[in-house]
Amino acid sequence: MTTKIFITGTTGYIGGDVLYALYKAHPEFEYTALVRNSDKGAPVAAAFASVRLVYGTLDDSKLLEEESSKADIVIHTADSSDHAGAAKAIAKGLAAGHTKEKPGFWLHLSGTGILCWKDMETETYGEAPSQQPYDDLERVSDLTSLPDSAFHRDVDKIVLESSSDVVKTAIVCPPTIYGAGRGPGNQRSRQVYNLVKTTLEQGQAPQLGKGLTEWDNVNVHDLSDLFVLLVEAAIANKPDMDEKLWGKEGYFLAENGHHVWGEVSKQVGQSAFEKGYIKEKDTKAMSPEEAKDVAGFEALSWGLNSKGFAKRARNSLGWKPTGRSLKDEIPFIVDSEAQILGIKKGHAEKDALLTMTSSLKNPSCFLYSPGFAKIEDAPYPAIEDQHDVHFWNHGGIINKVDPSRPLIMGHEASGTIHEVGTAVTSLKIGDKVAIEPGYPCRRCKSCKAGRYNLCPKMKFAANPPHSHGALTKYFKMPEDFCYKLPDFMGLDEGVLLEPLAVAVHSSRLADIKFGQDVVIFGAGTVGLLCAAVAKAMGARKVVSVDVNNSRLEFAQKFADAVTYHPAREDSAEATASNIIKLHGLDEGGDVVLEATGVESCIEAGISVLKRGGTYIQVGLGKSKVEFPIVKLSEKEINMKGCFRYNAGDYDLVLHLLESKKVSVKELITGVEPFERATVAWERTKRGEGIKNLIEGPL
Repeated sequence: MTTKIFITGTTGYIGGDVLYALYKAHPEFEYTALVRNSDKGAPVAAAFASVRLVYGTLDDSKLLEEESSKADIVIHTADSSDHAGAAKAIAKGLAAGHTKEKPGFWLHLSGTGILCWKDMETETYGEAPSQQPYDDLERVSDLTSLPDSAFHRDVDKIVLESSSDVVKTAIVCPPTIYGAGRGPGNQRSRQVYNLVKTTLEQGQAPQLGKGLTEWDNVNVHDLSDLFVLLVEAAIANKPDMDEKLWGKEGYFLAENGHHVWGEVSKQVGQSAFEKGYIKEKDTKAMSPEEAKDVAGFEALSWGLNSKGFAKRARNSLGWKPTGRSLKDEIPFIVDSEAQILGIKKGHAEKDALLTMTSSLKNPSCFLYSPGFAKIEDAPYPAIEDQHDVHFWNHGGIINKVDPSRPLIMGHEASGTIHEVGTAVTSLKIGDKVAIEPGYPCRRCKSCKAGRYNLCPKMKFAANPPHSHGALTKYFKMPEDFCYKLPDFMGLDEGVLLEPLAVAVHSSRLADIKFGQDVVIFGAGTVGLLCAAVAKAMGARKVVSVDVNNSRLEFAQKFADAVTYHPAREDSAEATASNIIKLHGLDEGGDVVLEATGVESCIEAGISVLKRGGTYIQVGLGKSKVEFPIVKLSEKEINMKGCFRYNAGDYDLVLHLLESKKVSVKELITGVEPFERATVAWERTKRGEGIKNLIEGPL
């Protein structure tokens, strides 16, 4: 029989993300969601067409009893930790509709504000913890016997007391939650987000007292994964797991990290300062009264201690959180809160602006050393060969150069034809083009053999020390290395032809055939495009491997890829074995495109290949790595290096784009004006977004 789920809070932050994760893992379930009215229900219905909606509130006890009695599993997330009436109704409904032979399951959301009871009792704020951390495995009784005065304790007791052979309960108690929600309603958390909001509004990060208080934290995606595991455990209903998962033992702390609130305030202030949102990077001490005045009652949590270890989920369910850490998430939270408040970047990035005067004839962005650039004049490139053209530039990347020989940056570029030689026939002034940023001698053995990308005399843009790049107003290229863009394509998309050409070249080297399985290590720009091209070439299954969950989620949508997030502690062999088992690759992948250059990924790539498979090294890392040469030979793997692009690659790129088999627009995170080139580079350095572009000088 189909499993029936009744869930509350689907328009909320946690409930919406739980429904997203559960629906994705088990679309075959019958879902019923409680929503207040049709307006609230509309986005739920739009996102999850098969979900049945029932309209009401937590005060509609009869409705809650009826739906709980019919459900196999109740997931309660709507004001769940504080609404005693709703908890009593769910308990009554589950008991009425189930038996010992067919029990009902209740997954209840609480919160670790309950662990702050000691500091709240003594009205202590900003001090270090005075109690040892709680432990949900070895000392779970400490959690199930907290003082009645503890926050949320009244509802926790209702859940715990309702547990029986007929109603099996589990309390999930998360700490500070962060990350972008994936549900159809609210996608924003509160605790850290309100701290960031207060920072932006006040112009300085707040800190309660000494800032020594400690909390735990968890990414909302990892929290949702825990709910999925609990649902699957409920369906399995193994008697030997009862004492580990349900009832008086079924109390799950859900942490995957710990933080000190004072340190979080410093990180928020530093990030907001660097991004130009505020002018003071240091924190500002606040009393509890001041914090409440500017940010409400919830701000007091920044000064209270809540510490515990989530051992039970890891030990009994195999829960393995993989989400981005709170520290790494903070810059994204700062940007999202600034956007909500309509705050523009100002102070810090004004200092980062490069100076450009109107007297410059050909303004160009010269890199003197890593992190130090200037806008200076460059000679106007005179036409010598009558097949040369000029264009307005877009795009660029950063390289290390000798300060005594500054280099104009940029090799991913598009622009508008400004001047043409007399022999040019395929292009005219005003045409939008993308460039293939390197042109060969046309005379050496490699060129004559049709492999001009290996030409030893290649003139490649932004190649130190003497070959300048395209981050300039005027840039000269041969006619046949400029590609006219389709009418529907903008110059911003034109920049992405270059990395797409790398993906095409690697896929052609691999000779990907219809129905093959392709494993791609790395979900950066090139890795994502490799996935899209492999799919367009007929790959049956494309597996995207990366340690960044947001990139993997993007790969699923962008390239219809399945994904794998390797655990840090796993060996290359274990990673390869897990990929094969998880995605049904039988003897292994047919093709591996390695787009990271990371040694562990290279080894995993060789390991995940089937015998006789093809391995293409797309990414560049260290110049020397340890390599599994014996395995390469024993499996008779066809291994090739991949360098840039070659004859026909750009033509195939344009075909893929014009036929809409591949799209690049989704990769573009933003476009910065020419004077803010360093801002775009810094964003890329921080890992913000996927592709940050730079607009050419006007």
